[in-house]
Amino acid sequence: MSTEKEFQRKIYNRIFSIENSWKADSLGKPIDKPGKTGAKGQDAEWKELEENLSAAVASKVCDGYFLIREGRLGRVGVFIKRALRKALKITFGWYLNPIYQKQTTFNGKILNSVSIERKLLRELKEENEQLHNELQLQEKRMTAIGVNVEQARKQIKKLANLPTDNNDFYHDFEEVFRGERAEVRNRLEMYVPIIKELLPSWEYARCTDVGSGRGEWLDILKFNGAKDYVGVDLNERQNKIAESFGHNVVCGDCIEYLSNQLDESIDLITGFQIIEHLWMSDLMMLLQQSFRTLKKGGLVLFETPNPRNVIVASSSFYTDFSHKRPLHPEVMRFWLKWCGFSEVKIIEANTHTHWEEIQFNNDTDVVTEKLLNEINWKLYGPQDYAILAVK
Repeated sequence: MSTEKEFQRKIYNRIFSIENSWKADSLGKPIDKPGKTGAKGQDAEWKELEENLSAAVASKVCDGYFLIREGRLGRVGVFIKRALRKALKITFGWYLNPIYQKQTTFNGKILNSVSIERKLLRELKEENEQLHNELQLQEKRMTAIGVNVEQARKQIKKLANLPTDNNDFYHDFEEVFRGERAEVRNRLEMYVPIIKELLPSWEYARCTDVGSGRGEWLDILKFNGAKDYVGVDLNERQNKIAESFGHNVVCGDCIEYLSNQLDESIDLITGFQIIEHLWMSDLMMLLQQSFRTLKKGGLVLFETPNPRNVIVASSSFYTDFSHKRPLHPEVMRFWLKWCGFSEVKIIEANTHTHWEEIQFNNDTDVVTEKLLNEINWKLYGPQDYAILAVK
């Protein structure tokens, strides 16, 4: 086929697609004009989308030929039209062909994009219908065994709003079960020399303390020369206490806060007695966002109750009913390494006040003494541990 005929055919295809996009399908059969379907709601919209795409595909692949018919002027008219068309081809073909090719490419890309979007929408619709059917099935099963669905929903909603979500309640709770502010600050002092070995100058470091509470660690940061630091906590009551000591705090979710920070923009991220409050998916997100936002060589330090301590694992951990589950230090070591941290260290902290409660005398043999020391350690040894990691 000559170049001229190819050009003529493409011109015809373009005219056909504009004038007849909704008049016939790929087989030439009449179809309804968009919006005139007999279906209702979403079914009508899906049908309309299908029809428009079918018509677009038909016009795209149509292999028609732009024929010149005799019309009223007969063969003379055909001759004149062909002569004019050839003259236009010679005169303007260099200009029209590139434009036509670009437009054709654009049309094809748009059509492909809409087709892909239709496929994704259909998949989402099917998934939604499947979830809806599963929910209805579960409700039928619950009804069959005598469970009132509405009461169950109310109970779930009630469980979602724990007393710990109340700012005043949780503040008073921590005042009793965690200890006075000064007492907590004294316990945290042990981490200062450990962090300073890896991050000597806090004056120029950017520090973020997640779950900052009343601001005990913020006191320590400020005392040791840190200027660019912030505490992030959801409890408005405790944030006000931290602010009263001159600290910069943000009332919000710590994961959301870190998600809004730039890559490699923070030197130190700390969190004391917070990770045991998180669901596993949230904890993973916290570790990943910490790694992303830390500078190269930056540090992360999280303190949590020590499940290897028998008293903690069997008793004290459960005094706070917002705790999710104890976190074994070796599991946390694996998680941090998996998230990309190169150096991970376990720091045991806060030995019980009744250390060496089980006594032994001078007549105790070596084996018994070793056993008693081990029992003492598991009962009254470190109640907490911190995991320190370097990016």
